[in-house]
Amino acid sequence: MSIAVLIADDHELVRSGLRGVLERSGFSVAAEASTPLEAVTYAMDPRVQVVLLDLSWANCANVGRDEGFKLLRAIRSARPGLPVLMYSVEARSECIERCRRRGASGYLIKGLDDAELAWAVRAVHAGEQIWPESQPARPPVQPADAGSLTVRR
Repeated sequence: MSIAVLIADDHELVRSGLRGVLERSGFSVAAEASTPLEAVTYAMDPRVQVVLLDLSWANCANVGRDEGFKLLRAIRSARPGLPVLMYSVEARSECIERCRRRGASGYLIKGLDDAELAWAVRAVHAGEQIWPESQPARPPVQPADAGSLTVRR
């Protein structure tokens, strides 16, 4: 049986991309939440086994800067044993530590590849904690040589 994931992000394109990666990796997507209310509501569904939660909810009306932290707290209060895997472009240690203190199961920095995402979801589902220092090391990305780029038609 595949792990059922709730994707909670205010960007439809991001949700769609995550859904594709997760489904290709053998997971099922139990629900997609585009608002904070949907995120908390869908997290209550007993079929949801892991929540993949964006830290930033800037595109939602009437939502403060700390909405991701508030959502994490609400989900952990409602379902204390449910693994919540946070993700963000934000790599500052203060944000990561706030998530850790509020009960997140882990934190991913955007830019990871499909295999890393699948590894992290499986790990938190198995009860592991996933933090940037525990993520597999990746070789540094080398900038493309602009002279070697070609036009595609």
